[in-house]
Amino acid sequence: MDMISTDTPDFLQLNSLLQQCLTFAADNTYQQRPLSPTRLSAFATQMQQLFVFNERWQLMPEQTGLLQAEQVCHLYLDTQNALIDLMYSCPQPADAEHWFDYQQEFQARTQQINNLKTLFDWHQQLYQQLLQRFPQLQLPVANPTIDPKADSIVQQTAGASAAPESTGEGIAPGHCSLPALQL
Repeated sequence: MDMISTDTPDFLQLNSLLQQCLTFAADNTYQQRPLSPTRLSAFATQMQQLFVFNERWQLMPEQTGLLQAEQVCHLYLDTQNALIDLMYSCPQPADAEHWFDYQQEFQARTQQINNLKTLFDWHQQLYQQLLQRFPQLQLPVANPTIDPKADSIVQQTAGASAAPESTGEGIAPGHCSLPALQL
């Protein structure tokens, strides 16, 4: 089985990156479209579940079963959408060019973007390796849309009358209410 390479962040580094991203998202008043505290909290919980799963997978690969992999796959859309939303909401570093605290704000914004990119890359790598290990898994698919009234820039478009995706898989309404990940 392919494991996540050693040049990727470890469990503590990932948690540190996540906390830095959440702090910036909660405290920076210049965000273009901040996420709600509830959504940030749910995202933090889901990402920490992924970190724990990944750590256990690295330490005890033989203990990782299909059931756990399926539970982790159910977190894919929510965590990916939240990462994308955080990227969209992060103000561009150059926009602070003429501010009195330009250097500090520029560095904070640049660090947020870099941290989010690192988390996003790790997230994608985890799911790619999960699919290599369990090729029978199917990731949930949704069409991204922009809804000005929604809490998210990327929304799931599935509903009671929605047609299934081209893969034959549809997403049930209320997909956010998933059972707790059994690790």
